Order: sequence, then C-alpha cells, then structure tokens
Amino acid sequence: MTSGRRGQRGVVVLLTLWTLALLALLAARLVSGGRTDLRLTGMARDAAAVRAAADGAVYEAIWRLAAGGELHWFPDSRPRGTVIGGVAVTVTIEDLAGRLNPNLAPPELIGALLARLGMPADQAMAEGAAFFDWHMPGVRASPGGAKLPEYRAAGLAYGPPGQPFEHDSEIAAVLGMTPDAAAALRPFLSIYNEGAIVPARAAPVLRQALEDTGTNQPGDPATAPLTVEIQALARTDSGAAFPRRAVVRFKPGEPFRILNWTAAEP
Repeated sequence: MTSGRRGQRGVVVLLTLWTLALLALLAARLVSGGRTDLRLTGMARDAAAVRAAADGAVYEAIWRLAAGGELHWFPDSRPRGTVIGGVAVTVTIEDLAGRLNPNLAPPELIGALLARLGMPADQAMAEGAAFFDWHMPGVRASPGGAKLPEYRAAGLAYGPPGQPFEHDSEIAAVLGMTPDAAAALRPFLSIYNEGAIVPARAAPVLRQALEDTGTNQPGDPATAPLTVEIQALARTDSGAAFPRRAVVRFKPGEPFRILNWTAAEP
C-alpha cells in the first residue's frame, strides 16, 4: 500500500513538472510573439511615416516652386533637406526642359546621343530611325529604320505601335536596343518635355549631341510650360526609407497638374 501511494505521488509530481514546463513554454511563446508583434507594428509605423513624409515633401516642393521670394525653390537639381513630421527628407527638383522627348526628337538627334553614349555610329543612326518608326504611323520603315517586317525578321512577336511612347521604359522594346543601352539612355529622356531642349539645363552629353547635329526637338522653350520631376527620399534613423517621384506641370493662370506619381528607386 505504501509503495502504491509512493507511485501515485511520483506520477503526480511528474505530471506537475510537465504541466509547469508546458506553461513555461507557452509563456515564452507568448512573450516572443508579443515582441514580434511589437517589431512588426514598429516597422509598419515607420513605413507609414516615411511614405507620408516623402509625399508631404513633394507637396512642399510644389508649393515652393509656385512661391516667390526667399520661399521659392528653383528646379536646379540641387539636393535640399527638409523635415516632415519629424522625418528627414532629401528633395531634388529637375527641370525637364533639359531632357530629350523621344516622341519629338528627330532620329539623327537620338542617334547622335546614342553614339555619344558609346554605341557604334552606324548602329546608333539606325537606332535613331527605329525610334522614329516606333511612334510614327505607317507600315513602311524609314531609311535604316524598322517596322513590323524587321521585327518579325528579328524573331520578335511584336512590332512598333505607331503611337507615342507612353513611358520612358518603353524604349527597351525598340528593335536593336540592349538592356545596357536602354539603361544608359533613359536618364536623358522624358516624354513630358513639350518644348525644345534648353541646352543650359541639359546634361553635357546631350549638349554635345545637340552640337553634333545642329538640331533640336520642335517647340519653343519660352512658351512651353514648366514641367519638373520631383524626387523625395524619406529616411528614419531605424533604416526605413521611401522614395517618391512625381512629374508636375505648371502653366500660367492654371492649377498645377501631377502627370506622374510613382515610387522611385531609392
């Protein structure tokens, strides 16, 4: 009888120990889960804060572009610092009159720019013609250019749409463009520049291409609206970051227009 009671007590002790161990494990999981939830909550809070700060900085830039006096910001591509809601933001504003519009530029100007960027001259001139054929209607290729038959001969299932480029990234689809060539060309392009290029606002390599050809895209920069690209990069001390890019157009006597609103590469 004494031995049975001792056995029962041993079982009770063992069950108690197992119960305590299970409770300790559950408590540890709850604490760990709580810490994870707190970290996720903090990350979500930081993500929302940097996004709101970047967006707020873009609107501050728009306001300052329209303001006068000491409050005015010039579209000079110079990095500026501001603080929105306690978050530091770096803002740059570029006047797109210094960029080439692939829908307006003559083929020889695109070819000259590609040659300046390192593409062999003959290939660059043919590429300029292919750019022209991409957005111009018609079924016949211009001299050295490419329409549907040339794309088919290259094994491609598509051809030029005969409509304006809708985004700068679309240039990668033009026959003959390599990823490296497209990446090198994109920083000098903007489909939003409606006027002639202003050489003083253009990058040196684009100014050289203008001089090489003695050409420009059509339009009068004096009457063209001010169109700018605003980039705002918000960062927190914890490492959260959010980049906003916006293209905004200003016309005298009219409200500003946001033409493009995207998250940019940080």
